[in-house]
Amino acid sequence: MNRLKNYPNALAILIISLSGISSIHGSDWTVSEESGIKVYTKLNPHLLLNFPGAVTGDSLPIQVQFFDSLDNVVAGIPCTLTVAGEKYGKLTDYRGEVIFWISRSKAKEGTVFKAYADKPVKPRSPLTLAPFPSYALSNNSYAGFQTSEGLLEVKGGVVSVLYPEGYEHTAQRVLTLMRKCGERITELTGLKPTPFTVMLYEDGAYGICIGGMSMSLKTDSASMDIALCNEFAHEWTHDILHENINIAEDSTTRWIDDGLAEYMKGECLKLRPRPSVKPASNRINPVSQDELDGYDGKVYDLRVWLNPTWDDFTGGAGIGWTGYGLSHYFWKKIVQKTGNPELIKNFIEALKKRKKHDTKTAIRILSRLTRLDINKELVITGEEYKRYLLEPALRNKNTVFVPRGMEFINPKGPFLMGDTTQQWTMPVRNVYLDPFFLDRCEVTNKQYSEFLNAVGNQKEGGSYWLDESSYPDILLEDGKYIVRKGRENFPVTQVSWYGAAAYAKWAGKRLPTEAEWEYAASNGGKTLYPWGDEWHNDYC
Repeated sequence: MNRLKNYPNALAILIISLSGISSIHGSDWTVSEESGIKVYTKLNPHLLLNFPGAVTGDSLPIQVQFFDSLDNVVAGIPCTLTVAGEKYGKLTDYRGEVIFWISRSKAKEGTVFKAYADKPVKPRSPLTLAPFPSYALSNNSYAGFQTSEGLLEVKGGVVSVLYPEGYEHTAQRVLTLMRKCGERITELTGLKPTPFTVMLYEDGAYGICIGGMSMSLKTDSASMDIALCNEFAHEWTHDILHENINIAEDSTTRWIDDGLAEYMKGECLKLRPRPSVKPASNRINPVSQDELDGYDGKVYDLRVWLNPTWDDFTGGAGIGWTGYGLSHYFWKKIVQKTGNPELIKNFIEALKKRKKHDTKTAIRILSRLTRLDINKELVITGEEYKRYLLEPALRNKNTVFVPRGMEFINPKGPFLMGDTTQQWTMPVRNVYLDPFFLDRCEVTNKQYSEFLNAVGNQKEGGSYWLDESSYPDILLEDGKYIVRKGRENFPVTQVSWYGAAAYAKWAGKRLPTEAEWEYAASNGGKTLYPWGDEWHNDYC
């Protein structure tokens, strides 16, 4: 099976693919010639030593795969790795790949990788973080390196799928879908696909994938299809663009690079197999009003959205992660406005012919091809983008708009309610719930005082809604309820059930049922507390 080195003291790391940043992996090779043999040399090829927040451990993998000019793998290339004065040698295997494992401490002293080929070759060393589609490591998880060692292979064209024994059917399915994605990317860009490797693994651990992009076999088929057509297609497009056009020389070309990758992702998502029809409650499309409000008054200028760096993956410029959606919208918008399905292909052909592949040159080309003011089109207001986001939502009869400050909770099947630790929580039983909204945060002193000022503190069920005598945070002064300074946003307490129900009705809401509250507070019945199974005094 595959070789995964475990590092129990792993730090949390950002989950983001680096395979598209080809300058890290491919541009720092030097090529010389010795007696008719081409020597490919790379100094210190251990990017992971300097990777922000990278895992800790005793050794690092150095992986390189070699291809000829037709993107066929080249086996049998002699390779050496010199580490701290010691030299190790290997031949590339049937996949044109060689992997050295070196100690982290020795790697810090300096390493030299050399390959000796009798014909021109292209070295490739993609690196991604896994699994997708996740964006952070749990502090309780471990991280390691995922390599091709011990895996079987199915191959079609430039796509390879590596998998453990017993999963050939899944591997063939992945291969078929990725080849369709490659064909679609080629159709729209006119560019030849670069070699692309998907690695399927059984372990559910978070890790760093060396030599391709990895997917856990614990992923259900529908989620796997989405990830392949989504993140995988995005990163593959990145690699194809960087192989053919050096747009990384200008730090402001991210609207081209990530923008086209996002556009291709959208096109590839149309290719995924459609899942069987699910119950209507599971097809609800929630749209957050809070998220929509966040675009109000904003103006996004994609011309200043910067390429990712180690210091800032987001690109800054007041755009950040929103740039992915904005740049997708930009390309979709100008393709629709021109009615030219070959616009992107025409743009890439024209850009390839230019000496400079910077933003100014790209804008001039697009302006000529589209007869649009591209400088103007690249500046997108929050209102414009919000309308774009709302269009499919308004067409979808299953769209639900989530009120401000609330979360949409959509139970998909029964959950086990209750426990056996106390008499009043028994029996444990299966409970089905309909979808519901729940406030993201507790009702604050400020909110409750506004309610009291509107309707007064009334007596119901034998007591007042708010027990003013024992609650110092809300005070009645000159006939008006005020909150003690500094306590405005603290949760209100000393409120009776009747007082809570009255507030909910006044706010146009209702109290959650016992089952709804338990479901939400226990992650669908999976944990004792919202944060896990261990009690923490400082969490409440």
